[in-house]
Amino acid sequence: MPTRELDIAHHLDEGVIYDLLMARIATNTLIIAHELGLFELIGAEGISPPEVSSQLEISDRATMAILSVLRSNDLLELIDGVYFLSPLARKYLVRESPYYFGSVIEAVKIVGIEQIDSYEGLKHLILTGDQRFKSFDTFEHDMERAAWFTENMHQMSYAPSKWWIEKIDLSGGLRLLDIAGGSGAHAISALQKWPDLEAMVLDLEPVCKLTEQYFEQYGVGDRGKTLVYDLWNSKLPPADAHFYSNIFHDWSYEQGRFLAQKSFDALESGGRILIHEMLYDDDKKGPKLIANYNATMFLTMKGQQYSGKELTDLLYDIGFKQIEVIPTQGYWSIVTGTKP
Repeated sequence: MPTRELDIAHHLDEGVIYDLLMARIATNTLIIAHELGLFELIGAEGISPPEVSSQLEISDRATMAILSVLRSNDLLELIDGVYFLSPLARKYLVRESPYYFGSVIEAVKIVGIEQIDSYEGLKHLILTGDQRFKSFDTFEHDMERAAWFTENMHQMSYAPSKWWIEKIDLSGGLRLLDIAGGSGAHAISALQKWPDLEAMVLDLEPVCKLTEQYFEQYGVGDRGKTLVYDLWNSKLPPADAHFYSNIFHDWSYEQGRFLAQKSFDALESGGRILIHEMLYDDDKKGPKLIANYNATMFLTMKGQQYSGKELTDLLYDIGFKQIEVIPTQGYWSIVTGTKP
């Protein structure tokens, strides 16, 4: 670098680079803490470091390494030498919570064990295009994998499903299609929000059998239905609104356009499409999580993360009007359009 550029950049430190290089440490620490049952051990009463060492039969040094990482990431609080779960940890990391994230953590662990997201795994995919991760194409003959994936998606979806229903109005006796809806987490929350709503989850046959169990578990089996459905070949039944959550990012832009066009053709005038995704900023510089999630899509699916502008342009080109990008909470947003 020329001397002048070095002078201009003298105030910059290497912190961002360290953050990138050390990110995997925090990921693996969370997975190990979950696997050891640390969050259940801490529980509501809290725990001291010596008790952690004794209960888990690990060294004091190992204990402090784990506790420090978790506390620095706002998962633990320290009060008078005792560690307590933070509100965030109590919501997502305790098994009794309806928002428990354990299956998602296990999924990240499996990806790591299979080295899909390792240096070698990512380099292999970049250089060869050979994607090693298999998902949807295994469900028809592997019910266990279908159940695991469906539970994983349910845990990812249940909290966000409570946020978007506060931003959208589906009252008035409407019919909602939750397309490729998995467990029906979003349909379940919508049915609980609007007593006059009917909802149908469209998915593969093994998944639909699981969805029906979720409907019964959450007490909406009388208004929640399922339909065995192929995204690319099946005909969409009549409905007032089509809901897609984390579906467009699974597939290529062309495939996403196909799905949006299919919805446009099937909806009556006044019908709505609702696309629920974690969105890039319009300039696609960030957020960082979305950029990382986009790399995960590269590793595991055929798709990518989109910006609100990209999905708005896509819907507009197809013919949808009254298009809005509505932030819900966290990184989540709804992109919605109406058929004129």
